[in-house]
Amino acid sequence: MRLRVDLITRGVAVAGTAAVALLAVSDPRWAAHPVGLAIAMVATVLLRARPISLTKYSTLTGTPVSAMSAALVLGASGAAMATFAGVLIADWALQRKALTWAWVNAGRESLAVVSAYGAYATAAAILNVQLTATLSADGVPAMSVFVFAYFIASRALQYFSLVVRGKLLPDERSLILRYEVIAFGASSAAVLLVVLTVASVGLAGWVVVAIALGFG
Repeated sequence: MRLRVDLITRGVAVAGTAAVALLAVSDPRWAAHPVGLAIAMVATVLLRARPISLTKYSTLTGTPVSAMSAALVLGASGAAMATFAGVLIADWALQRKALTWAWVNAGRESLAVVSAYGAYATAAAILNVQLTATLSADGVPAMSVFVFAYFIASRALQYFSLVVRGKLLPDERSLILRYEVIAFGASSAAVLLVVLTVASVGLAGWVVVAIALGFG
């Protein structure tokens, strides 16, 4: 079982890395937004620099805020690249994790946002909605699918090996579930503010929102 879990973990890392590379080539929209890409990457580093420990095997970070915001504003390729680079830098350079595990985490987080964006694009196609960062009543259902899909994909990829190996006791699972849901609710509210700001507010509003979210 140890070997199989290790293979699955490496497989997720490889799949995430491959998804980032393929999107960078097939969807070059990220090249048109270098400033947004840089902001998303720096935000990922900052939001992941100080994780909150729940148990021995579980921590909370602000990665969902930057990943989902980048996906809705920049598209799948920009979000995948910013998330991969930001997680790799934060885990390896700031948290001093081994490069291998930083790569695994970067691949996992990137794969989660790409998978969720696939569900988002599918829902938008079914509803005949354009994929833009503009908030509208027509786009809310597709965005809701994206948020839900990201939560399921990211948490499943993170905790799968721990559940399979029986590393989490019942009280630990309850604690993790409780705070993961609370943190993700807060992250979703932050993403809503970011997308609303990008779509509707000028530079002065950006400063106010950035200070408020930074304090939060």
